[in-house]
Amino acid sequence: MTRQLMYAASSDWHAQRGAWARMPQIRGDSIYGIHQLVDFCISRKVPLIGAGDLHDVDRPDPLTLDLVFANLTRMQDANVLLLYTRGQHEGKDSTPYLGLHPWPIHLHHKYLQNNNIYGISGRAIYGIDHQHADNLQAELANIPEDTDILVCHQVWGDFMGLGEEGRIAQIPHVDTVITGDFHQHLSLNVTGASGQAMTVLSPGAVCLQDISEPRTHCFWAAYDDGTFESVFLKSRAVFDVVIQHMDQLEHFIKEGHREMIVPQEGVPAEIATNIVSIQCRTDL
Repeated sequence: MTRQLMYAASSDWHAQRGAWARMPQIRGDSIYGIHQLVDFCISRKVPLIGAGDLHDVDRPDPLTLDLVFANLTRMQDANVLLLYTRGQHEGKDSTPYLGLHPWPIHLHHKYLQNNNIYGISGRAIYGIDHQHADNLQAELANIPEDTDILVCHQVWGDFMGLGEEGRIAQIPHVDTVITGDFHQHLSLNVTGASGQAMTVLSPGAVCLQDISEPRTHCFWAAYDDGTFESVFLKSRAVFDVVIQHMDQLEHFIKEGHREMIVPQEGVPAEIATNIVSIQCRTDL
C-alpha cells in the first residue's frame, strides 16, 4: 500500500522585507521561502503547520503583511489549511497578525471544536504558543492525554544550552513534537515524560537569518506510516571563503571571486544576488 502524505511542518519564517537589519539590500528571502511552502502544500492538497516566529516582529510592516496575506489567500482559495503557533518574535500581548486573515488556525490551546478533536488524518493535534520558563511546565501538564502531535516554539536545552526554557523529555503523551526556535533542520528520537517514544522535528528557518546559520534550508513532510522526509527549499546562494595566505588573497581578488558574483539561476531576481562570506587573517 502506498503511503500518503499527511502534512508539511515548518517554522521560523521570520517574514520581513529584508533578512538582516544590518544589510537592508538583502530582500525577499523569507517571502520566497514562504511561497515555496505554500506551493508544495497546494500542489499536494495537504495542511501546512507553522511552529512559531512566522513573522519577525510583533507589528509587521504593511508590505510584509500584504506579501504574507497573498500566500494565505492562495491557501484559502485552494482549501489548504495553515495551523500555527506563536513564537517570541510575535509577542504575546495582542492578537497575532496572522489572525487578521480569516484562513489560518491559531493552534494555541486548540483541541476541541464543536466537540470534534482537532486533527490531521485522524491524528489529534494541540498547540502551545511560546512560554517563558516559569510557565512552561504548567502548559505541558495541560496537554490532553490523547494528543498525538504537539506544535510549539521553545528554547529547548536539548538544542540550545543558553537561555534554556525546558527539556524535550518533559513533554507528556504525544508521539510527535514539531518545534520552532532552533534555526537548524533536524529530528530526534527521545522518550517523553509519559514513557512514550517521541519523534521531535525541528524544521529550521526558511532562509538565512545570520551568517553563522546553516546554508541549506528544509521543511518536514510527514507521512501516514509514521515516516518523515526532508524537503529542500531554494534560497540565496552563500559562498564561504577562508583566506590564510597572501597568495590566496591575491588569487581571490584577481580570479577566485568571479564565479561567486554570477547571479543564481532559477530563483527570483531579488534572490539571485549571492552572499560571499570571507574569513581572513587580520595581518594580511
